[in-house]
Amino acid sequence: MKTLFNESVYNETVGRIRDLRADMTPKWGFMSPGTAICHLYDCLHYTFGMSSAPVRSSFYATALGKWITIYSSIPWPKGRVKSPPEFLATRPSENFHTNVSMMLGILSRFLKGPDQQWGTSPVFGPLSPVEWARLSWRHLDHHLSQFGV
Repeated sequence: MKTLFNESVYNETVGRIRDLRADMTPKWGFMSPGTAICHLYDCLHYTFGMSSAPVRSSFYATALGKWITIYSSIPWPKGRVKSPPEFLATRPSENFHTNVSMMLGILSRFLKGPDQQWGTSPVFGPLSPVEWARLSWRHLDHHLSQFGV
């Protein structure tokens, strides 16, 4: 099971992020590379408790919804799930690399391991550090695959 607590998975993911270019066209969905990076950045704020919002009552907040999304090998829908507005709060700057650097700065907190502050997901509710590390990897993988990296 891939997780951002695994250093080789973390490094591979960072390499894929660095392969992302601002001029890439998505294979699906509406996000540009800059929008996707800012979206991931906003989501990581919730991961580490840097932002908070009420938990929405939905299928994703149930035990089955969490399991399917976090642990199963079922591919995530492509372009069909609408992100909550708080996950789209940051707008891309004119310098794509600035946004990438900001996102990588927060992402590096996974290197500290599970003994740190963790937030509550507005979509999934409370998550363990292991669930956050797996969910965050799946989310990054989903959006990086959107651009073929």
